[in-house]
Order: sequence, then structure tokens, then C-alpha cells
Amino acid sequence: MECRTLRDATGTPELNHLSPAPYVVIDSPVAPGSQELLQALSVLEQLSTLVKASRHGASEYEHYALFPLEGVWALIENDKTLTFDERVAPGKIMMRQADSVTLAEFHEHRLSLGQTIGKGHERYLNTARLVTIDEGPCVQILHLGPYNDEPASFAIIDGFPEENQLQRVSANTHREIYLVDARTAQPAASQTVLRVQVTDSPAR
Repeated sequence: MECRTLRDATGTPELNHLSPAPYVVIDSPVAPGSQELLQALSVLEQLSTLVKASRHGASEYEHYALFPLEGVWALIENDKTLTFDERVAPGKIMMRQADSVTLAEFHEHRLSLGQTIGKGHERYLNTARLVTIDEGPCVQILHLGPYNDEPASFAIIDGFPEENQLQRVSANTHREIYLVDARTAQPAASQTVLRVQVTDSPAR
């Protein structure tokens, strides 16, 4: 289960086969560390809070107030004099939802939020959508500390597919799951699950 694999993630890479799951995705790319990302995150959290509030007992959430924020990013620049954020293209942020959420329910929540959403946030609400994401087989590792130190953890991940007769689906794209809120935590206290999709099919 997704929640278990997050809680059990360690500094040693491991293979997980994730089941399809519903996510609210802000389908408007934002740059890491930008003001736009914070606005998109605000919309994402408000929508997710409405979804959770409509669940009875909210048992699907296990140990989380809301499911952790996730981002899908692609490395486009190899210049190591730049920070890791500067080397990454604008990406999409998303948040896992309860398995029981329906598309009709999501549209109702989005309409309700549209009546109270703050100025400057409308464009992110307009691009929010509920989708089922099937990551399938992934290699993940828990990165502790600042985001700019993530390349060291990716270097550990990189050896895993070859050692286990696997291939990365994309050489540049990865997923990050933020277990600690970067808006309130010190960089040294960050905990981020890093994931890359893999396949056992030969590279083309």
C-alpha cells in the first residue's frame, strides 16, 4: 500500500510495484521554490481538505492529516554549479486522495472552492483535475536533508536498475514525495522520498 511504502522508505533503494490510485493534479507546470508553486499548493491543499472532510472516519488516511505533497520533475541541465532546483524544469504537483473519491464529488468540491478562492489562485483551480495515476514498478529511496543534496541519493538509485535487470522508464524524470513541509521545516530536517519508474523490458 502507498502509505506503508512511504513510512517504510529508507536510505537503501528498494523496488515497489504501486497500484493505481486517485490524485488531484494541478495541471499547470510550476517551478521549484517559486511563488507560483505556493499558490498551486494552496489550491491543492484546499481541495484535498474538502475531499477528506467528506470522508466518514477518514480511515484511508492512516497517519496523515492529508496525503503528502508530490511533484514530478525533469532534470534538464547538467551544470553542477547551479542548484538542483535550477537544473529542474517546471513540473506538476499533486496529492493522493482517498480511494473512494468520485469524479462527481471532486467537481462539486472544485465548484464550491471556486466561490471563495483567493485572488491569483483561480488559474490553478481551473487546471486542477482528478486522475488515476498508475506508476507501476518504481525504485524509491528516502532522502534526508536539503533538496540540493538530492543528487547523492539519485546516484545511489542509479545503480539499482542495472543490478536488478531493470530499465528506467525515463532517464531524466522523477517523482518526489515530501514527508516534511518545506514551508515550516529547516532544510536539514527535510525528508523526501525519491522515486523513478522502471520496467523489466529491454531499452529501445
